[in-house]
Parts: sequence; C-alpha cells; structure tokens
Amino acid sequence: MKTIIFDTETTDLLKPVKTNLIYQPCLTEIFCLLIDDEYHQLDTFHRLVNPEIPIPQYITRLTGIDDYMVADAPTYKEIHKKLSKFLKKADRIVAHNLMFDLRILEIQAKKIKKKLRFPKIKFCTVENSMWVKGYRLKNSELYKIATGEKEIEGAHRAERDVRATAKSFKWLLEKLNQKR
Repeated sequence: MKTIIFDTETTDLLKPVKTNLIYQPCLTEIFCLLIDDEYHQLDTFHRLVNPEIPIPQYITRLTGIDDYMVADAPTYKEIHKKLSKFLKKADRIVAHNLMFDLRILEIQAKKIKKKLRFPKIKFCTVENSMWVKGYRLKNSELYKIATGEKEIEGAHRAERDVRATAKSFKWLLEKLNQKR
C-alpha cells in the first residue's frame, strides 16, 4: 500500500464551515511524502504557495514563512493539477490533524472551482493517538513519545512536521497492531 503523509501551512485557522470562502485561510506551504509499506520514500511534493493575501505577523512568527518568501511562489491555482496528480499515487493519506489539512485543501480547490480526490483510506495521528494520554496530543508531544527524541527541530514548517508525523505514524501503527 502506498501512503501519502502531508502537512499544510496556512495564513490562519479555519473559520466556521458556513463562512464565505474569501474569509477562509489560504495555503502558504504544502509538503507530501509518498512512502511504501516499508516506510521507504518513493516521492515528494513540496511547494511554497503564494496565498495572494498578506501573511499575518503571528503566522510568520510561528512558521517563519513571510510575504517575501512566497512573493514569487506559484498560487494554489498554479499547483492544483500537479497536487491532484500526486494525490492519485496513494491508497492512504495521513496527517497529524487530518481534518484540518484536508479541509484547507478542499477550500483552496473550491476557491478556484475545482475538486480534489483524496485516497479513500484516511489516518489521523491526532485521532489515532487519543489512547496514549486520553487527550489530543500536539504533533511535537506525539513525536517525543513515539521517538524518545526531545523535539521537532524546525516545527511548523510542512516538511519537518511531515517527517515527524511519519515517525509517529509508524509507531502508532505498530502499537495499534499490537493491541489487536
């Protein structure tokens, strides 16, 4: 089975579902890692994305992504087709906060009157790790538990968060399989 582990960085948090699309956050970065069942890297998809709106300062402080970095980056519309093609390579899709990341991509596609098809099998490391401490773990907390390492260096950048999520995903699958 081929799996895509991915993460997005955005201009803000999601607004309520009924909020007009123009007020929803925009994508600033995406990283997708395609792996096989042995966790070998098969391919990647990485783009900084021009959100076509200013990036708030608190987001820049969190992610390190600023308006200058994305000024010459492609817009979502320009990467949609390649991203859509990449997503078709996998049977399963994984993210730390999967519903957030899927919703961000759905919103981006809707803004340009397109759709994305995601792999049918979905795995959220937040949801699948609730048993660990009894509450929703941050990506960095789960990573520490899964690896014994101190922290994710360069957290809140898509590639670094995905690589941490990949390690947590592998650990979670092993633990969940032991429980069966």
